[in-house]
Amino acid sequence: MTTKKSSKAKPSYKRLHFVYAESPGKELEAKFAKKLIKALGQTPIEKADAIVSVGGDGLLLETLRQHHGKPIYGIKAPGSESRAFWLDKGVTSAEKLMQRLERAHPINLMQLEAEITFSNGKKKLCHAFNEFAVERHGPQSAKISVNVELGDCAVNSDEIVSNGLIISTPMGSTGTSRTVGGSVVDICSKVVLVTVSGPYSPRGMAPGVLEAAGKVFDVRVHKEPNTPDKAPVKRPVRLDFDGKTIIEDDDGSDIERVRIKASHKKGGTILVTGNPALRAVMTMFR
Repeated sequence: MTTKKSSKAKPSYKRLHFVYAESPGKELEAKFAKKLIKALGQTPIEKADAIVSVGGDGLLLETLRQHHGKPIYGIKAPGSESRAFWLDKGVTSAEKLMQRLERAHPINLMQLEAEITFSNGKKKLCHAFNEFAVERHGPQSAKISVNVELGDCAVNSDEIVSNGLIISTPMGSTGTSRTVGGSVVDICSKVVLVTVSGPYSPRGMAPGVLEAAGKVFDVRVHKEPNTPDKAPVKRPVRLDFDGKTIIEDDDGSDIERVRIKASHKKGGTILVTGNPALRAVMTMFR
């Protein structure tokens, strides 16, 4: 008796839902998206095989945040000046789009979760596909300390004086983290990258790459009273993530603590053609 080898069928991306922005400065992208819709139709999101994001990296991230249950293919409109790192820049027509989707394969993305604690005791939960950056929000360097929880043990840092601390995913390693000297890794990796921006003390802090599972980065902010009457504190921080910023709570209370870890509840899927590791390698030499 012979046994046939089972093979998993390659996903087909025929029914598409297009997303684009209709706002000043995005006319080129909107025009191209409407051209594709006219040729291929606009499938409702719930019935679509994939979502096609026509715009820049910001729109791709926003689409991932809103529709993390569907695979998303980001494309750049012909003539657009967007840097578009994770977008396909070679789609010029509906025919070309379908050709690219024929050889596209899904990449499951890791997402980070941050729990912010404000000085009023309230907490807020946020998620990011790129990175969380605890950055100084004023003219002076931030003072923070980091407790890295590693399952049944922990490592505590001394006080770090710097412009900020960046905890990044592999997808985000080509962005903010890289601009301040962080490593660039393959998007398929399940790691987090830790990079200090402009370290003053201790000096020469090396960037780190750690397996994501079971790691929690507990960042505590060391603030100083500005005057004896407890006016606005010195050395406040903000939290930047995926094009968004949180500075304070609704009542003006500033950030005291941020706990960052890999999220097990939310994720996302992007479609890529070719070897995604090539993008990371190419970035190293640019």
